[in-house]
Amino acid sequence: MTNDIPYYRFLDELAAGAWPSERMDAFESWQLRASKGVTRRANSVLTNGELPDRPEWLQEIERYYQALGLPAIFQVGDASPAALDADLEANGYLVDTPCVIMTAESERSTQLTQDKLARRSTDAAVPEVHFAPSASQEWISRFLQLEGYAESRRNFYIKLYDRMPTPKAFVQLRLGGQVIGVATVVVEREWAGFFNVVIDESYRGNGYGYDLLGALSAWSLEQGASRLYLQVVADNEPAQNLYRKLGFDTVYRYHYRVKQV
Repeated sequence: MTNDIPYYRFLDELAAGAWPSERMDAFESWQLRASKGVTRRANSVLTNGELPDRPEWLQEIERYYQALGLPAIFQVGDASPAALDADLEANGYLVDTPCVIMTAESERSTQLTQDKLARRSTDAAVPEVHFAPSASQEWISRFLQLEGYAESRRNFYIKLYDRMPTPKAFVQLRLGGQVIGVATVVVEREWAGFFNVVIDESYRGNGYGYDLLGALSAWSLEQGASRLYLQVVADNEPAQNLYRKLGFDTVYRYHYRVKQV
């Protein structure tokens, strides 16, 4: 891991732009994000920069979210003010969903993936990868199913995917006519962000993650992205092990703070 706060903040800004909230309001150097309560990332305070100068900043932020019918959630990481975590803990906010940010070089990741796939058994079933510039209803349905999300989230994702900057792609991994994996990739400022990466549980452990990640890396290179980044839940060791095999390194960590009720 590095210790470069401007770099952390740059990656946070990239991720926030690639996963844009319905509403974003500046609060001094921080950003208040809200999207009807769906996903932590789109409904939290991005706390890059110094603590606000206002003495009642916490109460103001709580009132902001209360007016929207949402809880106040803070994204706290290595780019946040040093005192923030303790301040929130003292006010009843508990740690939730620790995550890590991982990055890789596009060319190296693509080559490592090709090397892995070249060693696959010649009689192994090879999936097909399909790219689309927008998320079809079929793609969203399969994504919701693979993640175990409620159908009520569909409208949120339709609007989110429309807000995402371009170039972007919505990827399907197909085997025998069945979609066994999906992913989203967004390219901005020569960086590609990977989101929604999921393989059907029934097909995990067969190396299909290499097919999906390799396709994402190669497509990103074609779009001019020399670097890759992704965010993964800290306790998801299988995913992190896969990413490390493909050249990804952990850069920094963050978690959310949610008030105990």
